[in-house]
Amino acid sequence: MSYNQIAAVVPDGSLDLIPKGAKTIIVQNNQTLAANYKASYLALLSQDYKIQKQNPEMGYILATNTAPGDTRVRLNVVCKNESVNISTDWTAGTQTALMFGGSEAAFSWYPAKWAKNSNKSTVAFVSAVKFAKSINGTIRYEK
Repeated sequence: MSYNQIAAVVPDGSLDLIPKGAKTIIVQNNQTLAANYKASYLALLSQDYKIQKQNPEMGYILATNTAPGDTRVRLNVVCKNESVNISTDWTAGTQTALMFGGSEAAFSWYPAKWAKNSNKSTVAFVSAVKFAKSINGTIRYEK
């Protein structure tokens, strides 16, 4: 998968603003924990994520999906008053697992970070950026 294909996931040109090595996405807004949780939960479902774990009172959601290029993505979403923090992990998808004679469950999860290239980490991070952009607020990145 080329970088141009990855960039097409978030076509507004904002990927050029992400600092190299960013690992966390923070969406700042003026919403309550409950409102941020509801918005995050609905956005995840609308993007075909599967909710693996959740705790509405603590504002925590763990969700998985398959991104372009056979990359499995896991979003760790922590909702707070006035912000949503998102970190991302990635692992090989079903096709890759079958090529190596294993199952998806045998692959480890790795932290995703922004590298502005065409590796699985960048693919996973862009999936998180797409999710973050579906929540109302100002986005910033941390390394």
